[in-house]
Amino acid sequence: MIKSWNIVAIKWIYRYFKWDYWRPKWSAAPRAAFTPSTSGSDSRALAPPFRAASTPPLLLLLMLLPSLNAELTLDPKGRVMLPRPLRAALELQGINRLVAFANAGPTGGLALSRVDAFEAMAADHQSGGPLDARSRLFALAIASTAHTLTIDSNGRLNLPSALCELLELERELYLYTAGTWFEIWNRARWKEHAFRQAAGVWDELNGFDSLTRPAAANGEEA
Repeated sequence: MIKSWNIVAIKWIYRYFKWDYWRPKWSAAPRAAFTPSTSGSDSRALAPPFRAASTPPLLLLLMLLPSLNAELTLDPKGRVMLPRPLRAALELQGINRLVAFANAGPTGGLALSRVDAFEAMAADHQSGGPLDARSRLFALAIASTAHTLTIDSNGRLNLPSALCELLELERELYLYTAGTWFEIWNRARWKEHAFRQAAGVWDELNGFDSLTRPAAANGEEA
């Protein structure tokens, strides 16, 4: 169990390095970004007038979520309790709001990302305007499903009924973390289809032994 004073200390370290790194990287070129709606209607706003070329190693380390997977239960009110280690990691980063969106169409799962990370992704993919094919595709496939969710005081997320219906998120769910984001799936869909399909594609393209080979060796063999 992490003591409260340790949590406060790590929060301040995270905020210091985040600010100290972003501050010298400012530029005067704002970019349009999608702002997820909490009421079902989309709105747009200018992104902050700065952009970092990369993320410093220490900040990236603090942003990573613990590796975990868990079977969850969706209650009748559409709420799901996040695992304790995940809640603790988000608390260390000062995060209690997340953007949820369908990650692979109606047959996929629900991806949950930090708000700033989603806004940066949207800025990269929607900078071309409503007549740009790439921007429109992102808007239709991703942004149209985005909702901003708040983690309540009990560590629960209230999943929107529209997303639950779209992705068949029913009582039995499956959660896993993936670096800086995590996903929630219909448990049966993940087990019987998504996991098997992804594992087969990985094995075909890379081979499972590639996970134990050094990155340099992988690059030479490619």
